Amino acid sequence: MLRTKGEAILLRSKPSGENDLMVTLLHGTRGKVLLLARHALKSRKRFLGSLELFNHLEVEFTERAGVFFGILESSAVIDAFPLFRKDSVAFGQAAYACELVETATRAGEPCRDILDWLLDFLVTLNRIGPGTTWSRVAELKLLDHIGLAPGLDRCSVCGGELASRARQAYDVARGGVLCDVCSAGGTNHVSLGTLKTLSVIRKSDLSLCGRIRFSGKAAQEAKNFLGDFLRYHMNLDYPLKSKIFLEKLNPRFG
Repeated sequence: MLRTKGEAILLRSKPSGENDLMVTLLHGTRGKVLLLARHALKSRKRFLGSLELFNHLEVEFTERAGVFFGILESSAVIDAFPLFRKDSVAFGQAAYACELVETATRAGEPCRDILDWLLDFLVTLNRIGPGTTWSRVAELKLLDHIGLAPGLDRCSVCGGELASRARQAYDVARGGVLCDVCSAGGTNHVSLGTLKTLSVIRKSDLSLCGRIRFSGKAAQEAKNFLGDFLRYHMNLDYPLKSKIFLEKLNPRFG
């Protein structure tokens, strides 16, 4: 039996029978972990009301070889991010970041850097509040952390400089934007202005990212551009539930 302690973020929870909860945590050394929280629905004293979505927790859990879920032994709240409980857009944007991370991570694989990034994202969103750029920030920063972010500044194939024109060719399978020589008649294009804004987001800390805005049609263009890379690299052939939720609230936030 493996016993583990440490910080975690609660990504997902659902009832298991009448008394229990099945929760998915992101843990620095154990990666994505599926755990049974016994009696969590029957008695709030069991986990002191800590098992709310997106909570930053101090946990202890056990796992046994050959069993696909572990047992959550204890859980205490470090940060409950109160804004997410009273602002539906902030809740949706937190949910989208967590759902992206859940899709990108695997059970048993250490992911301390992703846990730290997600925690920073939730802390910053809770402090600054929702905005129209947060979904793009979550997408690009996560792709960057898992080594799959698109090339934005130079040709993704040869490393050459891009032509100074309003629209640039890109190819998802080849890693990003392409120069004239390497594009060879490619049909996907994105504006230079959108690329520059995405490049600023990629290089900036989250406190600044929350204040960046896309102008005009660039917001939809950035959504389509990053969406292409997410679908290709993360096998997202369907919209995430949190994305649908945000789109119904207001397409600008999705």
